[in-house]
Amino acid sequence: TGMRTGEIIALKLKDIDFVSDIISINSTRSRFGEGSPKTAKSMRKVPILRNLRQTLREFIDSRNFLSGYLLENQYNKPYRDSQIFQDIWSKILADLGIKYRRPYTMRHTYATFMLTNNYVTPVKLASLLGHSTPKMIYNVYVNFVNQNLQDFNRDLKLY
Repeated sequence: TGMRTGEIIALKLKDIDFVSDIISINSTRSRFGEGSPKTAKSMRKVPILRNLRQTLREFIDSRNFLSGYLLENQYNKPYRDSQIFQDIWSKILADLGIKYRRPYTMRHTYATFMLTNNYVTPVKLASLLGHSTPKMIYNVYVNFVNQNLQDFNRDLKLY
């Protein structure tokens, strides 16, 4: 989804719309509490991708949520911040044989994947990620994608 980790742990069941396949980002959580997302543009709607839809639906249907949050601890309370996932995340990556990376890296993977496969324009990606302008998309992701010349089609005939 390209969501920030604080946005993920602040996600409430009411923010997930399976009719429209949309997740509404309305808040974020950190060790300082819950509040508005990073910027005004961070309050946004992101599409639920088809391969996420079924897993998300099954996850929701298999649990009895008492807090109203998508992710809750053993006391049926929302997680305070994303630090709680470090141990779990590390174990998942180790079990999969994947070198450790921060959970936030998934956001970068989403962004580069969307650009590399031409699923969205840099401007649309900025909107999906909640950036106030596409400047960061161009400075970071477009430059990264453009550095990969291995897949460059050298058979192009311009004239």
